[in-house]
Amino acid sequence: MCKFRIMDDLNKQLLNMELAKKQKKLLEGLIMQLQKDFNEVGIQPDLSNLPPAIYDDLKSRLLPVIQELIEKHSDKFFILLYRIDIPEQAAKQVFAMDESIAKAERFTEMILERELKKVIIKYYFVNK
Repeated sequence: MCKFRIMDDLNKQLLNMELAKKQKKLLEGLIMQLQKDFNEVGIQPDLSNLPPAIYDDLKSRLLPVIQELIEKHSDKFFILLYRIDIPEQAAKQVFAMDESIAKAERFTEMILERELKKVIIKYYFVNK
């Protein structure tokens, strides 16, 4: 029964992504996770000096990086998607979109959401 309660608590936290996007400790963890995963594939996005609305600024800073990866460095982009653990089926659906900017926007959102989920899970179990 204890395992079920833990998973229920964790699922509630994962479902409340809007609240998580505003928690400073989770956003700091998100920045560190993004830097780690991007650096692993040789990409170093500028995530320094972020304003108070960090999540929105992260999205605007990552969008051109993702756009360039899709257009010019698809090999690194696929490695990044694998490293971040973006489901293949979800990636295929995005690649089926017509506009490249829409693809980049959707992939940016997917990456941020997946990385934030990783951070939530990490913080949840560290604090239990």
